[in-house]
Amino acid sequence: MRKFLVYAALFLLFSCQSKNSNRILMQDFPELSTLRSEERSLSDFPLLPSKLLAMNDKAIVFDNGETGLFKVYSLPDFGFLYSFGEIGEGPDQLKFVDQNSLQVHNQAIVVFTGEEIVKYTLDLTYAEEIQRTKLPMLGSLLPINRLVLLTDSLFISDIWEVRPGGAEHQISDVKGQASVVHFGKLPQDASTNRLEQSELYRRYLKSLVVNRESGKMVSFYIHENLIRYYSKEGYLVREVEVDFFNGRDIDRNDFTFRVEPVATKDFIYVMYIGRSKQEIIDEPMDFRPQIEIWDWDGNLIRRYLLDQPITTFAVSDDYKKLYGISFFKEDVLFEYDLNPLDVASSIVGNHGEDLLQSTTQKPRGEIRKSGSTQKVVAENDFYSMELPIGWNYATNMFKERNLISEQNGVYTNYGGYVMENHLVESKVENGACGASMQIWVSSPVTLNFDIPSYLRSRVEGFRSNNDLLDLTVREFSDSLGEGYIIRYRSRSVDPKGNTQHHIWERAIYEKDGAIIQTSFGSCELFDRYYEEVRESFATLRLKKKVQ
Repeated sequence: MRKFLVYAALFLLFSCQSKNSNRILMQDFPELSTLRSEERSLSDFPLLPSKLLAMNDKAIVFDNGETGLFKVYSLPDFGFLYSFGEIGEGPDQLKFVDQNSLQVHNQAIVVFTGEEIVKYTLDLTYAEEIQRTKLPMLGSLLPINRLVLLTDSLFISDIWEVRPGGAEHQISDVKGQASVVHFGKLPQDASTNRLEQSELYRRYLKSLVVNRESGKMVSFYIHENLIRYYSKEGYLVREVEVDFFNGRDIDRNDFTFRVEPVATKDFIYVMYIGRSKQEIIDEPMDFRPQIEIWDWDGNLIRRYLLDQPITTFAVSDDYKKLYGISFFKEDVLFEYDLNPLDVASSIVGNHGEDLLQSTTQKPRGEIRKSGSTQKVVAENDFYSMELPIGWNYATNMFKERNLISEQNGVYTNYGGYVMENHLVESKVENGACGASMQIWVSSPVTLNFDIPSYLRSRVEGFRSNNDLLDLTVREFSDSLGEGYIIRYRSRSVDPKGNTQHHIWERAIYEKDGAIIQTSFGSCELFDRYYEEVRESFATLRLKKKVQ
C-alpha cells in the first residue's frame, strides 16, 4: 500500500511538469540485414499457436483452444515435456486467456483471465498454480486490457474509456486498496475528436513492456509509427516518431507497424510488420516481418529481416537465441542465433548469394550477383540512378522499388542501397559497420504546396534533434537543384555493448517540382566511399511524378 502511494505521489509531481516530451523524429536507420533460421521439428505441435514465451530452460506455447492450453518444451533442444491448462468454470480452470497479457514475471508464467491473475511455476514434469488473485472491478478498470505486472502488487493496463487528450495507461493495485493512477496522453486534434471511443482506442492501440530492474516502460503503437518511453514514475522521457514507412496509402485501422515487444535487461525486441492484415492473409507465404532491437534510451540498434513468415517469437537471454513460430507453417519451429559474435555469419542478402539473382548483362533495376565489377542502374517508375561498383539493392528493396507512401502532404517513393561486401571489408574488433545509400523522391499532394517551407521544416527537424552531434547545414543552388546539405554524427550501441559513431550526409532539395532527399552514412567507410557515392547521386534522373 505504501509503495503504491509513493508511485501516486510521483505521478502527481510529474503531471505538473513541463509538457516538453523530448520528441524526436527518426530519419536514419541501421542497415537492414536478413537472418537465416534453423528449422526444428516439434512434436505435439499446437493447433493454434498464438503466443510463444521463453523462461530459463523452458519454452511455452499458448495453443488457443480449450484443453492443453499451454505446451511446455525444454530448451535448448525443444523436446516436448507436457501441456497444462483448460478453459472452464471450475476452480482450477481458466475462464478466458488474454494472449496479449501473457508474460513471465519473477520466474512464473502469468495468465490474465479478464477477472483474475493466475501464476504458474514450471517443473520438468508438471505446472503448479501458485497464486490466483481476483482483481478489483472499479469504474474505468472495466474492462482491463493488455495487463502488465509492474511489481507483485501493481499492474499497468490500457484505459478503455479513452478520450482525445486523455490518459492512455493506468497503474492499479491488485487488491484495490488505492486509487487508480493514470499516465500517458492521447493526441487531441480534429481527426481524433471525430472518433468514437472504440475507434479512438483501436487507432492508438499499443503494447507496453517494462524493464524489471529500472522500472522504465516503453509503448509500441500498433497502428501508428510511434514509440513512447516512460520513466518508472510515468514521466514521458522520449517520444520517437519514425519517419519511414515503405508502403502504399494505408488504412490506419488495418495497417500494422509493431507488435509483440519482448523485453530483456538491456534491449527490447519488437516485430515490425509493415503490412495490413488483409495483405498477410492474401499472401501468407510472402510475409516476412522484421525484428527491431531497441535499447532502453530510445535508440534503434539493429534491424533484421526474418527469412520465415513468423507470427510469434520469444527471446532467450540464456541461450542467445530468438525462437519463432509461424501460424502458416505446421510442425516446425525456427531458431535464430542472436550471439553478437555469430550474427555476421547468419546474415544473408547483402553479401551472400542466398537472396541474390545473377545476370550476365549490365542490369537495369535488377539484383546482380555478389562480387560483380559491373555497375547496377537502380531504376523504377520514377527515377534511375547509376550505383557505384560493388553496391546493390538492400534486402527486399528491389521487390518494393515502386511502392508509394503518403505522409506530411507529399507522396514519396523510397530506395535503399548497400555495399555487397561491406561486412567482409569492415569487420573490425568492435563489430561490423556497413555503408548505406538512401533516396526519397517526393511530389506534393496538392498544387498549392509550399515546397520551400517544407524543405526548411525538414532542416529544422534535424536541428532540433539533440541526439545528432556536430550538425552543420549548408545551403546550395546549382545544376543539382536548390536546397540544403546536412552533415552530422550519430552514436549507437550494438547488442554486444560496443559503441559505434556513424557519419551521415543528407541532401534535401527541389528539382523540377520534385522534392529529393539523398543520404549516405557509414562509420570507418565514410571517407573511403564518399566521392563515388556523391558521383552516383549526381546521376539521378527523374522520370515521372510520384503519385
